[in-house]
Amino acid sequence: MKITPVHIVLFMVAVIALANAGLNPMFLFFGAFFFISSAGRRGGNSQQKRRQEQQRQIREAQARAQRRYNPVPQRDARYQEHIKKAQQKQEMRGRLAKALPYKTKGVEEYKNYHYDDAIENFVKALEFNDKDVATHFNLACSYSLTEQADKAFEHIDKAVQLGFNDADKINTHDAFAFLRVQDKFQAFKNNGYRLGGQQKQTKTVKVEQAEHGNLLEDLKRLAEKRQQGLLTEQEFLLEKKKLLR
Repeated sequence: MKITPVHIVLFMVAVIALANAGLNPMFLFFGAFFFISSAGRRGGNSQQKRRQEQQRQIREAQARAQRRYNPVPQRDARYQEHIKKAQQKQEMRGRLAKALPYKTKGVEEYKNYHYDDAIENFVKALEFNDKDVATHFNLACSYSLTEQADKAFEHIDKAVQLGFNDADKINTHDAFAFLRVQDKFQAFKNNGYRLGGQQKQTKTVKVEQAEHGNLLEDLKRLAEKRQQGLLTEQEFLLEKKKLLR
């Protein structure tokens, strides 16, 4: 209990009243002292309890905050893994967005028979996304058409590694005509269109290469004639079919 000026005034008034009544005011002093001491003890205990309650509430609030912002190890590990995967997906989307213009431009240049420009764009696209099966396949076609066999084999190998499994397309695609007359193509084919562990080159393949050495140049000349309007699309397809027999 807190002693205020009002209590003091009331106490003095009581002392004066007792004195006027002829009573000994010392009894009043002893009673007041006892009352104040008891009130002080009760007030002190009450204040101590309030402080303890406040401290308890503070500790509980701190514990809740710690559980919320500092999860247990298992929960924290899952959270970090989730954040990591989300960041990887975001990063992949960014790389795909950067690769797409070069991939599109490469396809456009390829269709216009500008194979060197197509190669440049496909290579640039792979700098941002080196796991694009279609880009590796198109790059292999472009390298084959520019007679860069080793690089063509390398990108077919990469496409197959990433999941490309259309063997018929490799065996029949016009762009790979140059590769199919190479000494190591049969070994490459027997190895599942993968590099490494290839068989020794045979004389039979070398003879076949000699017979078809100019096939790619003939195909290019046909394409140029079609582009110049000297051949219709039907004539172009007919002549190409004859060359590939």
